[in-house]
Amino acid sequence: MFSFPSSVCFLLAFLYNVGTDSLAEAQNFEWKEAFFYWTTFYPVFVENIHVLFVVTVLICACGIFVGQGIFIKFSLITRDNEKFFRTFYVLNGWSILCLCLFQFIQLTVRSFEEYDIVEKNFSTPIKMTATADNKKIGLVTYIGESTSRMTMGTYGFFVPNTPFLSGLKENSDRYIQFNKFYSVHTHTSPSLLEAFSFPVSQDESYKPIYEQQRMRLIDFLQKNDVDVSLVSTQGTSGRHNYISSIGFKNVQKRIFNEDQGIGNHVVDQNYQVDDVLFQGRVQQFLGQSESNKSLLLLHSYAGHGVYQKYISQRFKEKTIDLSPFSREMLLGKLANVSLWAQFTNYNRAIEYVDYSISTVIDQVDAMDEPIIFMYFSDHGDAALTGRAHDSSRLMYEMSTIPFVLYFNKLAAEEYPELLVKYKNLAQANDIHSLAELPYIISDLLGVNIPQTERVLNDGIIPPIVVRKTAQKTSYIDFSKIDMKQSLPSGYKEDVLTHLYGTEDRHFCYHRSGTVARFVRGVTASGCAEFDVMVDGDRVEVYHPPAKNLHLKLDDLLSVSPQSKTSIWVDTKNITTETRCQTLAAQLTAKADKLATVLVEFSPDAFDVFDETSSCMQQLEEGGYFRSSYLPTGLGLTCLADQEGAETACSKFKGHLKTVLAKSVFSDISFDLRLLPLVEAIPEASQKMWNIWNLDEQDVKKLDLTKFRMIIPRNQDPNYH
Repeated sequence: MFSFPSSVCFLLAFLYNVGTDSLAEAQNFEWKEAFFYWTTFYPVFVENIHVLFVVTVLICACGIFVGQGIFIKFSLITRDNEKFFRTFYVLNGWSILCLCLFQFIQLTVRSFEEYDIVEKNFSTPIKMTATADNKKIGLVTYIGESTSRMTMGTYGFFVPNTPFLSGLKENSDRYIQFNKFYSVHTHTSPSLLEAFSFPVSQDESYKPIYEQQRMRLIDFLQKNDVDVSLVSTQGTSGRHNYISSIGFKNVQKRIFNEDQGIGNHVVDQNYQVDDVLFQGRVQQFLGQSESNKSLLLLHSYAGHGVYQKYISQRFKEKTIDLSPFSREMLLGKLANVSLWAQFTNYNRAIEYVDYSISTVIDQVDAMDEPIIFMYFSDHGDAALTGRAHDSSRLMYEMSTIPFVLYFNKLAAEEYPELLVKYKNLAQANDIHSLAELPYIISDLLGVNIPQTERVLNDGIIPPIVVRKTAQKTSYIDFSKIDMKQSLPSGYKEDVLTHLYGTEDRHFCYHRSGTVARFVRGVTASGCAEFDVMVDGDRVEVYHPPAKNLHLKLDDLLSVSPQSKTSIWVDTKNITTETRCQTLAAQLTAKADKLATVLVEFSPDAFDVFDETSSCMQQLEEGGYFRSSYLPTGLGLTCLADQEGAETACSKFKGHLKTVLAKSVFSDISFDLRLLPLVEAIPEASQKMWNIWNLDEQDVKKLDLTKFRMIIPRNQDPNYH
C-alpha cells in the first residue's frame, strides 16, 4: 500500500509522453509481443531518473499522505471506524489511478476511431504530373522491420552480424550504401504511410502523418503503368498494419502468410519466415510481368520483438560473440540477464535478415533482365536499452535505418548513369529520410517527377517523428533550411535534435564509458567523452567512485563505427609523467582511427606539467589538444552570495591566470555555470574553450568560434 503513490506517479510521468503512436501495439496484438513490450519497461526502474521526475514523485507521495493525515487527525478514530478509514485509503488511491488512466483511455478510444479518417486522408486523388520513359526495369523493394543501422556490421558495428552485406560493400561496385538515412517515425504505420505517399501540401509537414492529406505512391505508380505486387510476412489488419490496409490498399497482386491472423497475431506452426515466403517471388512477379516497369514489395517481419520468433531455427541457435565485453561493459546499469539475452537475439535477427536479403539478391542476379534491389527498414530499434521502438521513450537508434541499393549486372550495364547518380548521392554523405522514398522509387523506375532532383539534393528534410501527446506536438528537424519560423503555437522541437545527423564534432556525447553509450554517441555526433584512470600499463575507462569494470581504452576505441573518431578524454589520476606517457602511447597507437582528441587534466595536475614535460610534448606532436579543467566547486563558491566568495574568486582567477600562462595547455574546460567568470578575464581568449552541462537553449546562445568541444546534457540510460 505504501508504494502505491510512487507507482501512480510513475504512471503519470509515462503518460505525459505517451501518444496515440505509442499505443499502436495495443490493438489486435499477439500475446508474446504484448509481454515483450511490457518487459521494455524494466529499464525505467534502473535508469538515472531525472531530478524533475523524483520531485514529482515526492510531491505526489507527500500530497497523498499529508492529505490523509490531516483528514485522520481531525476525525474521531475509534475501533469501530477503522474499516471506514481503510476503505477510504484504498478508494483514495484508486481515484488517483483513475485520473492518471483518463488520458490513456482517451487516446485509446481516439485511436480506434481514426481508421476512417486516415483512409480518407490517404485517398486524395493523384494530382502530380509525371512522364514515364520506355525503359524496361524491375525494382525489388525489401522493407525491413525494426533494424537500426547503428547495430549492423556493414555500418561499422563491432558484431559481424551482416556478413553478406558487408561482403557486397567490400567487393561489389554495384552496391550502394547510404550512411545517414532516417526513418520518419519509430512505429511501422506512421513511418511507412509517409514513406509510400506524396504530400499534398508541405505546409502540413509538422502535423502527425495521420492528419495530413496524402497521395498514395502505389496509386501514382499504377497510373503510370507500373505493375505492383506485394509479398508480406506482416499482418493484414490492426492499427500497426495501416500500411497493408491503407498504403497498399490497391495492390492487386498480394501474398501473405496462410494464417493472416489479426494484426500481428500469428500461429507458430503456420507462419512462414521471410526467406521461405520470399523464395521464387522475383521470377514469379517480375519475370512474368507484361509491363515494362515492375515493382515487387517484400515486407519483412524479422527484427521485431520477440526478436527470435520470426527467424529460421538455425539462426535462433546462432552463437553471437560479444567478447571481450561483459554485460556491464556493454549495457551499463541496465545490465541484466534478460536484456543481455534480448540483445543477443536481436543480433541473431539481424544476421537472419542479412541471410534473407542474400537469398533475394541471388534471385535478382539470376534474372535475365535489368533489376534493381532496394533495402531499408521501417524504423530502428533500441535493443541496447530494452526500449524497443517506443516513441514515448525515444532513443537515437530508433530512427537510424539502413538504406542500400544493388544493381544486377544487366541493370548496371543498361543504366550506368542511374548507378553513378545514386553512388554520388550516397558518397555526398548528406542526410536523407524515408520522406524521399516515393521520389526515389519513381526515379529508379523511370517515372520522372519534376520535383525529384530538388527533393534529393536541396537538403530540405521534412521533420521526423512528429507525434502528438496530451501536452504538445513534438518533432525532430535537422533540415539545412530553418523551417521553424512559421510553426503554429504549441509545437516543440524534440530535445534530441542537436544529435540527429549532425556529426558536428563541436558536440561530444557525455559519459560514454560503456560500449552502448560510446557507439551511440559516436554514431550520433562523431565524438564521445569518457573518463580514464591509469593503472600501471593499463588505461581503463571509468568514473570514480563508480565500480571499475576494467574496460580498456583500447577495447573501447576499437568498437567505434566511424573511420575517424573524435574523443574528449577526461583524465582522473594523471598527475605524474609516467601515467601521462602511458596514455599518450595508447593514443598514438590508435592515431589512424582518431580525429580531434582533447585530453583534459584535473586541477591537481595543472602545476605538475610544464614546458619540460616530454609527455606534453608527445601529445602536442601527435596533434592532441591539452586542456586544464577549471575547478567547478571553487568557481561556484565565487559566484555565490555567501561568506568566502571573495576569497574563492581571488583563488579562481589566480588559478585561471596561471593556467593561461602555461603553453603546455592549449585549452581550458569548464562547467557552463562558470562561463561568466571565464568571460570576465580577457586573457582567457588566448586559449580554446571546452564546456559541458548545457541544454539546447544554452548551445544556441554560445559563440561557437570560441569552443573546440561542447557536451550537451543527455539522459542516456546505458550509463555507468
